[in-house]
Amino acid sequence: MDKTINTLRKEVEKIDIKLVNLLAKRFALTSEIGKCKHYLGLPAVDKSRVEQFLKRWKNMAKSHQISTECIGEIAQKIHDLVVANHNKHYQLIK
Repeated sequence: MDKTINTLRKEVEKIDIKLVNLLAKRFALTSEIGKCKHYLGLPAVDKSRVEQFLKRWKNMAKSHQISTECIGEIAQKIHDLVVANHNKHYQLIK
């Protein structure tokens, strides 16, 4: 049983590495979007885009039979971090 737990934990750690790598790529892309928005004089937040993003994540959660509330909180946190980064670096208005 101990071997099974260790094996499972190693798999979780591999997934954690992938998650962080994917988040790093996502944040790099959203940083580029922030630069474009700053150049174009656009606000950091497009409410309809945010709604689509949250809905998409919740739909994916449903399709994987995991908590839409949990995934919604994670998605919202990611969005909030992106906006905070945009505001910090490009002084965009929410």
